[in-house]
Amino acid sequence: MVDGRPILPYDASGAVRGPRCLPPDPRASDVAARLAWLIERWLPDSQVEHIGSTAVPCDGKGVIDLQIIYPPHRLDAVKDVLGRLGFQPQGGRNPFPEDRPMRIGAIAHEGDIFRIHAHVIAADCPEVGLNRAFRDRLRADPALREAYVAEKRAIIASGVTDTVEYAQRKSAFVQDAIRDLERSTDGSCVANEESRVARGDARDGNPSGENPVSPDCFVCRKHRGEEPIPGGMIYEDDLLAVTHVGGELGTYLGHIVIEPKRHAPGVADLTDGEAAAVGVMVTRVGRALKESEAADHIYVFVMGHHVPHLHVHIVPRYPGAPTEFWGVHVDEWPEAPRGGWDEIGALAERLRGTLATDPA
Repeated sequence: MVDGRPILPYDASGAVRGPRCLPPDPRASDVAARLAWLIERWLPDSQVEHIGSTAVPCDGKGVIDLQIIYPPHRLDAVKDVLGRLGFQPQGGRNPFPEDRPMRIGAIAHEGDIFRIHAHVIAADCPEVGLNRAFRDRLRADPALREAYVAEKRAIIASGVTDTVEYAQRKSAFVQDAIRDLERSTDGSCVANEESRVARGDARDGNPSGENPVSPDCFVCRKHRGEEPIPGGMIYEDDLLAVTHVGGELGTYLGHIVIEPKRHAPGVADLTDGEAAAVGVMVTRVGRALKESEAADHIYVFVMGHHVPHLHVHIVPRYPGAPTEFWGVHVDEWPEAPRGGWDEIGALAERLRGTLATDPA
């Protein structure tokens, strides 16, 4: 950290700037998840998504690309928070404009430094859907992935050393791929996905309650094993999953979330069976936190302001917490137990053991 801020200067890694086409680092998704948690903790009304080559993954510049999607009238607040975390303005000879800015930085992870490009984009901007569409098409089409990597290598081999020129040259490939995608779906692929998420109607035509496809939902991706889970699954069955939040150093220990496996936006969208399972698990996790972590009170919260997939927060209050930190501010207590991936892993293992001895 620099001056207590988790985001390091962009050049902290010492890597040479310029176009590169490196093999993907398998840790990139872990780094992106840590960054998403860190940013969303301070911007709960915004959404952070992993995009770019490291999100596919495929060979590329090795930078963690994020899109930070903010609601109306929140651009200045987002830029302020990113600055406080340590992100820096882009700079250079052709930066993104400040009404659609990019912030840069770096973060330490497992002994290495990962560079970050954080694209700050309004929620109603078509670019959000286009970024997702291109990422998802690369994930689904190995031939297109290979062609994209070949194009990048060819640009570098031609002698291009300027990052702006490199980006401009490869953008033609990206635009062609998106146009092909739109033609293959009668021009409706992005619009349909965006409207489906906005309406929250993923259950339409699905009275059986089976889990619908929700490729852009962080919780669904986590359940499919596509996102890292600090400490691993604490409990899992056909109806729900129990995990610990966070992973960044300084995470409030014992903050658990219970989530239905099916993509249900809120409590009113649960089936009776799901509701019963969630209710029982709330009680079991609360008992486990009191037994294994010596919590003296258990809070249960459902916000639903951000991720459109129900997640019930189970948050312990530890002995000695002053009354001004009770309730939703309990994790702001400076003396509260905190930790990173190792401490969360140890706590998760204790909870697994306690739940195993607690009859359902």
